[in-house]
Amino acid sequence: MHVALLDAFPQPTQEPVLQPPPRRGQEEREPQHVGEDPGGEEQGSSDQDRRAVQEGASRHPPTEHFPLHLSEHPEPLGASEKTSENAGQEHESQGRPEADPASDLDEEAELDQRKQDEEKEEAGEHGPPGAWGGQECERAGRTLEGGFTPTSGSRHIKPYPSGPAIGSRDPAMTIEQTYFRKGFGLKSEVQPLIDAEYQSALVEQIRAEGYRKTFGDVTVRLAEEFGFCYGVDRAVDYAYETRAKFPDKRVYLVGEIIHNPHVNKRMTDMEIEFIHPDDDGNFDFSHVTKDDAVLIPAFGVTMAAFEELKKIGCVLVDTTCGSVLLVWKRVESYAKDGFTALIHGKYTHEESRATASQVNKHPQGKYLIVRDMDEAMVVCDYIAKRPGHISREDFLLRFGMKASPGFDPDRDLERMGVANQTTMLANESMAIGAKLREAVFEAHGAEHTEENFRSFGTICSATQERQDAVVKMMETPPDIMVVIGGYNSSNTNNLAHMCRQHTRTFHVEDSICVDANTGTIRHKPEIDVHAPEVAEEDWMPEGPFELGITAGASTPNNKIGDALLRVLAIRGVSVPEMDREAAPTS
Repeated sequence: MHVALLDAFPQPTQEPVLQPPPRRGQEEREPQHVGEDPGGEEQGSSDQDRRAVQEGASRHPPTEHFPLHLSEHPEPLGASEKTSENAGQEHESQGRPEADPASDLDEEAELDQRKQDEEKEEAGEHGPPGAWGGQECERAGRTLEGGFTPTSGSRHIKPYPSGPAIGSRDPAMTIEQTYFRKGFGLKSEVQPLIDAEYQSALVEQIRAEGYRKTFGDVTVRLAEEFGFCYGVDRAVDYAYETRAKFPDKRVYLVGEIIHNPHVNKRMTDMEIEFIHPDDDGNFDFSHVTKDDAVLIPAFGVTMAAFEELKKIGCVLVDTTCGSVLLVWKRVESYAKDGFTALIHGKYTHEESRATASQVNKHPQGKYLIVRDMDEAMVVCDYIAKRPGHISREDFLLRFGMKASPGFDPDRDLERMGVANQTTMLANESMAIGAKLREAVFEAHGAEHTEENFRSFGTICSATQERQDAVVKMMETPPDIMVVIGGYNSSNTNNLAHMCRQHTRTFHVEDSICVDANTGTIRHKPEIDVHAPEVAEEDWMPEGPFELGITAGASTPNNKIGDALLRVLAIRGVSVPEMDREAAPTS
């Protein structure tokens, strides 16, 4: 059915990808951790490590130079408890005025732990209890070989050699042979197509010139961190590898692979079928069979959804981001120790729902999700019994959908551990943790707070780096700012919100929101995901001006480059040296 699938794809119109130049400061930075997975992929722990890998990985073919996706903490769902207390990338206060050195892991310790765990997984030493091991997964991943073969300018999915197909109905087949977290070793086959579809030579040229370049009367400034993070790279890569590995299977995706309309459209082009949640956030898997393959998105899925898919017996390709897994381990440890997990996040967001479900690994597990500081202060006032606090009945009415079943605020707010959705505003998450600690201290005193309150910063490194880059740019804000990324993308919404505090900002979900023919721009003017899109004319200043650009972690570079070309076209500025790049289209 999919033997010549790629022939039907719209062929990319932009120019071949240029080798990305080294970024500022990269030449002094050594990779903090680099390893090899069974698929031959470079691994690391952050975007900065990825760039270091790109610079030093001369052993890879040129077509694999960008983006290199990096492995996350390797333990899959339900990973062993013995490492849950050193999950990494977190800063623990344990209710103390200063961090506890015994439990506050620095970056080096985190990377060492990841390396040890990756080595264990390679040896098949651990995995979800009673489920699968690394050796079985690796053997199953090598059962078949295949990939994209360039022929006459197009790429075909070549047929596989004979042998037992993964997911076939061999009576001896077990979960060990149908669950995959490390790809299928097809990166070199799919990477040229991914580069052609998602990269931009124009963006790389501006990056090479110090993130700043003038075109006519428009000076363009790029944030120093933007666009695809390593977790998104990995999810997209594995989706392409899955389609290549199983050309004749129905491939399903639980929700969206990431929150970007362009990338999700490409999934549809590859005949990957979406399973969308209902109004309550639940998924209907009744049409999925044991002969299908299912992609778990970068946000992860709830424990209940995972167990349901596992029982079906289909092939599961898990692209859950490693940063999300680290938060899961933290939340699970709270439940194990009898602490309620208070999660800063959106209760309707896939990641927050999946994170909250981790408390169900323990019978006494409880969670409460707060959206922002306003909701957190309602909880704080209730804990401290401050004047005007809401009643128990009103508390349950307000937070009923955002708390675990049977949640009792008088009982379950006695012991708390704070975590967050990885894409929230970092400073708000830290402030919420501090306010909750103050409320517990006010209600129960220092000794109780010391023993019964925990707080960890679990914002992922990529989110933090992009927010830090915006803070740096806003020290001397540009005249206008364009932020590119899905309207339902939390990290993009937060970037736009930060920019609005300093300069006129336009959050566009796609480059086509900038209309080169009419000169208008369609954008979402506020942080609310459900805020209506508005259109504006004459939105650029008269005379020379600075245009700032950043993008969420799920936005590919080709959309950044295309948005810039459209802005310049409205301005009447041509970019002759980039004639090979795709011209703006309506």
